[in-house]
Amino acid sequence: MKVIPQLILAALIFSSLTAIGFLPIESPVMNVTIEEQTQRAVYSLTPHGAISINSNYNFNQTAINEGWDGNGSESDPFIIEGYLFTNDGSCISIHSTTVYFIIRDCEFTTAGGTDNQYALNIVNVLHGTLNSSFIHDKVGGIFLDYSYGFRLINTNISNIALNGVDLHCSDGALLENNTFTKTGVMITGYVASGWHHTFTNNLVNGKPLGYFRSSNNIYIDGSLYGQIILAECTNCHVSDALIANASVGIALGHSTSCSVELSNVSWNKFGILISKCDDIDVVNNTSGPFNEYGIHLNDSSNCFIGGNEIFNNSQNGFDAVAGTNNVVEYNTVYGNAFCGIVNWEGSAMTIDHNTVYDNGDGIAVYSSPDSVITHNTVQNNTGVGITVGWGSTDCSVHYNWIGWNAGGNALDDGSSNLWDDDLNVGNYWEDYLGTGTYLIPGGAGSIDRYPFSIYGDPTTPITTTPTTTTTTTTNTTTTSVSTGIVIDPLLLAIGGSATLIVVLVLGFVLGRKH
Repeated sequence: MKVIPQLILAALIFSSLTAIGFLPIESPVMNVTIEEQTQRAVYSLTPHGAISINSNYNFNQTAINEGWDGNGSESDPFIIEGYLFTNDGSCISIHSTTVYFIIRDCEFTTAGGTDNQYALNIVNVLHGTLNSSFIHDKVGGIFLDYSYGFRLINTNISNIALNGVDLHCSDGALLENNTFTKTGVMITGYVASGWHHTFTNNLVNGKPLGYFRSSNNIYIDGSLYGQIILAECTNCHVSDALIANASVGIALGHSTSCSVELSNVSWNKFGILISKCDDIDVVNNTSGPFNEYGIHLNDSSNCFIGGNEIFNNSQNGFDAVAGTNNVVEYNTVYGNAFCGIVNWEGSAMTIDHNTVYDNGDGIAVYSSPDSVITHNTVQNNTGVGITVGWGSTDCSVHYNWIGWNAGGNALDDGSSNLWDDDLNVGNYWEDYLGTGTYLIPGGAGSIDRYPFSIYGDPTTPITTTPTTTTTTTTNTTTTSVSTGIVIDPLLLAIGGSATLIVVLVLGFVLGRKH
């Protein structure tokens, strides 16, 4: 799949001058107004403690003890209804059953204390239904694990910290006429059938839940949806989504030659999730703030992650697990609590021309042989700048600008890795003294044989101390002060007015994917 070369105009901002001077450019943050669902069905609820069932026999005995209707057959299912659950932790746990049952007209919430589980845990279960119920203010809504054909109908799920519905290796679920507010649906499946479900008339934060299965050659206007899921799709393209508080903003599973572009995702567990896919482009998106993971690749290969702004996420900015031949380039990654860019147990990843700062660790690869890390700016991270971790062999790290990382600028615990281009170019270091080689800390005993001082490079893109720039026109003098990593804006002062046109050009060209 190709990415058409392009020069991207990232922002054109008009701002009035104040007494302070230059108005800083800020990343766009979504303001999503969500009208809370307040309607409740008219029925009397009976407070009830947690219910735990672990076999057909146990289900039958519990039904007798509780006085539930039904006998567990398809024509006469067990009925659990009319209960109010306010306990911490799981309210209903059902494991290893094949009987038919319906849970209906119930409410699940947390009265107080520490809640660390899903309201409903359904594990290795057939023939379950939740109907006409409310789940709110819980850590998790419904967790389905290896449970086939569960039915979720006419249910309201809101204010959930993790996922409203978590479909883990659970084929054939039916979700119909449900409302998700400040939460959504997450699907994880090792095989394609784990993404095979039926979604009908569901809303996420007031917009339809967009579920596309086995679609080909379509363009999806992301602005129409509150959450987007692609399963086994080919050559499908998502753009212009604006998604917050949806568990997973945009998810692709077992799909090929698709793309996600020009979208904004925030306040999710995963901003963008790519699982078991091949040849996916994720281009020119904003992922942040306050996702747990900005962009996540799970066992996906030949993907291109380019031109994205990934910032202020509570764990990693971009991370990948397994997969091969992925390219991560021209991204701006900052303010992520754990690692800016990290690859686990993948091979032949190219990490190129990224700007990575103010994260925990900057760039890291673990058990990731044949990685190429080049032309990146890695600065002011609280952990290590660039880590080549255990199990990483034959990696090449060169022509990076590395400095002022609190945990050290570099670490190599792998083996047989090169920290130069094997010719005459190494990396630019802020702590290189100007003579000799540069020793890379870590068990590998690596050295940069051709290091440079970051101070001696006239092309270095980073600024380490505050700089003051004064621009004077006939009627206006403006002063701006900047620190850290900056891409100098073009300031056009218009004579006779107190208005600045600030044009920030991210002048990169996204070339063909390798």
